Amino acid sequence: MSVSAEWRQEIISVFDAVGKTFDFWTNECCACHVHVSPGPSDSSKYTMPQLVQVAQGAYFWEDALCDLIPPERRHNRYANPNYTAFATDEFHAVQRDGWGPVFSSLSDLSRSGQAAFVMAMKGGPGRNETRYISTNYDPLARLGTIELRRQAGVASASSAIHRVLLAVTLHVSALRYNFAGAARRTDYPVGEELIRELAGCIKQLPKTCHGHRFVAWLKWCEDSYADDNFFSEKQINARERSLRAEDSNSSDGPQSGPSSAPRPTAPSARGPRVLAPTVRETPRTIRLPERPVPQPRAPAQPAAPRPRRRETQDESPVRRPLARRPLITREDSPPAVRRPVQQRAREESPVRRPLQRRPRETAPVQRPVQQQPRDESPVRRPLQRRPRQPPVRQESGHSGGRPVVYDNYVDQTRYQQPQYQQPGSGW
Repeated sequence: MSVSAEWRQEIISVFDAVGKTFDFWTNECCACHVHVSPGPSDSSKYTMPQLVQVAQGAYFWEDALCDLIPPERRHNRYANPNYTAFATDEFHAVQRDGWGPVFSSLSDLSRSGQAAFVMAMKGGPGRNETRYISTNYDPLARLGTIELRRQAGVASASSAIHRVLLAVTLHVSALRYNFAGAARRTDYPVGEELIRELAGCIKQLPKTCHGHRFVAWLKWCEDSYADDNFFSEKQINARERSLRAEDSNSSDGPQSGPSSAPRPTAPSARGPRVLAPTVRETPRTIRLPERPVPQPRAPAQPAAPRPRRRETQDESPVRRPLARRPLITREDSPPAVRRPVQQRAREESPVRRPLQRRPRETAPVQRPVQQQPRDESPVRRPLQRRPRQPPVRQESGHSGGRPVVYDNYVDQTRYQQPQYQQPGSGW
C-alpha cells in the first residue's frame, strides 16, 4: 500500500466488507502495528544512514510519543521503549550529558554493518535479545520494513487511518530532523513539540494523506490521556462503533478524487458521542470511628433474698420433695480457699545404684541363602548303587573268633519259605 494512492478508501472498504458478517471489538490486549519502508516497490531499501536516523528519532521522541498514546501502551511487554534494549545509561543521563552520547552510540553501530546494527538494537545476542520494542528492526532482512509496535488496537477505519498517519509522519520526521543540532539539548521533548513537528511533516506527504483532521486528532489524544487518564473497554468500543457508522455513510457518496475522500470531524468536535476519559481515582483514607473508653464497673449490690414459699402440711404418706436451696450469687459466695499442695517426702537414700540399661536386642542378620549351582548338562548320569555286602558269620571253632566271609552266600533257610518257591524249581 502506497501513500501516493487511494489507500484510505482501501481501508474503509475492508472494514465495510468484514463488518457485514462480523463485529469488531478491541481491548487492552490488542495493538496496531504499522510497517514502513522507503518506497512501495521491493527495490526500495534502507541505507545505513537512514537506519541510524530512524533510531535517533525513536530515542529522541520517546517521552513525547508517550503523551499521545494510552497509558497501557507506554510500558507494554510487547512494545517496550527502545532504550530498554540499547543505550540505556546514555538515555537516562540526557539531563546531565545531553543527547550527544545517545546519538554517538547509535552512529558507531553503523560501522559494523546492517546485521550487527539490527542485532544491537534488539539487545544483542543472548537472553536479552527481543523484538518486542517500540521501533522493531527485525523485519528488515525478511520484508525490508521497519515495524512500529507502540500504538493501541483499532476497531474502525478512521482509527486505523490515524495510526498509519502517525507512523508515516514519525518516519518522515526522523529522516528530515537535524539531530546534530539537538545533541546539546539536555531535556526530553514533550507531546506539544511533537505535534508541531508532525504537523509540518504531514504537509510533505501527498494529497492523499490530507483532509482527515490528523492534527486535531493528535491534540485530542494529548488532552484525553493527560495525567494518566484512560478509556474503559466499553467506552472505546462505543466510540469505535460510532466511527464505523460514519465511515460507512461517507463511503456511499460519490468519490471524485483525493479531495472528496471522507473527512470525519475530529473526536473533540463530535459532541455528546465522545466519551470522557476515565480519571484514575486517588486512594482515599477512611477514618474509622473511635472506640469508646471502657468505664469502670460499679460494685454490684447484694441481691435481695427471695421470699420463701409457704409450706403446706402434707398429710400424704408420700415423701415430700426436697426444699430448693437458696441461690447464691457470685458476690455472696465466700472466697475460695486454696489448699496447699502436699508434696510427697523424697526418699533420702544415702546410696543410689546406677540404672542398668538392658542390652538392646538386635535382630539376627539374615544371610542370603546360597543356592547350589544347578547341573545344566544335557545328559544326566544314572545313580550308581553301592553293592550289597554279604553277611558276616563267625565260626565257633575258629581261633580268635575272627569272622569268615563266604563268597556268593545264599541263606537257604530264607528261600525255603512258600512265598519264594516257584513251580518247577528244585527248591
